[in-house]
Amino acid sequence: MAGEVVLPIQECPDLIAHTISIPIPDSVFDDDGSGASSTAAEGAYLFYCERDTIVDAAHFLCNVTDASGDLTLNTGSTGVAAAGSAISSVLTPLAAGVVGTFTLTETANLIPAGNWIGLEHDGDDDSADLAGCIVQLRLRTRVR
Repeated sequence: MAGEVVLPIQECPDLIAHTISIPIPDSVFDDDGSGASSTAAEGAYLFYCERDTIVDAAHFLCNVTDASGDLTLNTGSTGVAAAGSAISSVLTPLAAGVVGTFTLTETANLIPAGNWIGLEHDGDDDSADLAGCIVQLRLRTRVR
């Protein structure tokens, strides 16, 4: 089967209300296999922005009732996800199956092209493994 010429990102249509859900693997916040996060802040990359991207909404859902520790959405062009600039307030996970909503910082939710969006976990000692969790982002590329 024949392929097709790759479309440059500048020619792609704008995202108006594009929603993506990103599952976070069990091992991302469990360095040593103990079932708990380490004491250092840890992070996971969620999305790479090829174009200027606005984060309009972000939600967190976990399958673990005793999930604890604080989560923050970050961004940056280099470095690790746990060391980026915050684009949301801190969210503490709720009971299993209860959706948590990140409060976005409206002066920081426009992510420049070439930057990533990441999830930072503060690494509290008592943090349970965040097994079976997802982050859902509502993104757009059209600036009002």
